Amino acid sequence: MLRLRVLKYRLSVCNVQNGKIPSFSLDSPFLSITKSEDELSCVCAEGFEPKDAKCERGFVALKICGHLDFSLTGVLNSILKPLADASISVFSISTFQTDYILVKERDIEKSVNVLKDTFLIENKI
Repeated sequence: MLRLRVLKYRLSVCNVQNGKIPSFSLDSPFLSITKSEDELSCVCAEGFEPKDAKCERGFVALKICGHLDFSLTGVLNSILKPLADASISVFSISTFQTDYILVKERDIEKSVNVLKDTFLIENKI
């Protein structure tokens, strides 16, 4: 059974207007940076947002615990489909080792209730 951990801090999803991540964002306990030809975005703990960024605050992350091998298929779908069926909007982040599913704080309790029969959930709200 896969384990999900609810991270204990709130996150912000930011569009960095000037295309530069300020160094204080690097102190955030969680930081994901994505740069494309169209934009520079970051996800960081609230309070670490770049000053010139347009931010959407109030997210909580569910982390898939453990290392997910690249050959695995359907892991994200097994989480995202039940959340979509429950009308819960998500923002997902993939790293080399695992995936994170961000939901608005107002939806975290409902998200845990939707997923608790399929996944072992740590740090329940």
